[in-house]
Amino acid sequence: MPRPVKGERTPGSGRAPGTPNKTTRIMRELWLEAFERAGGVDYLVQQATENPSSFMQGLLRQIPNEVAAKAEGVLEVRHRIHIGPKPAESETPSYAMWPGDESGE
Repeated sequence: MPRPVKGERTPGSGRAPGTPNKTTRIMRELWLEAFERAGGVDYLVQQATENPSSFMQGLLRQIPNEVAAKAEGVLEVRHRIHIGPKPAESETPSYAMWPGDESGE
């Protein structure tokens, strides 16, 4: 059988991309069982109240780092750069526009 070109895989070697390994799958199952034994959702609510910092760290780890999406249409990106002193708290702009710029232009 010819050797694969650099960057290519030999057909049938290893697991398919995106397939979790056996250890990862087993650990996930163990964590879920421990979660159920600890009280499930009631336990999470308790942790959110008693340990909010740790709870939020755990919650953020559940959010995917990458999101695959298919979009159609036009994407418009606008940037604004403010050079100068930081505005007073009452003058802080919203995410969409500066004060007085009601049109969003």
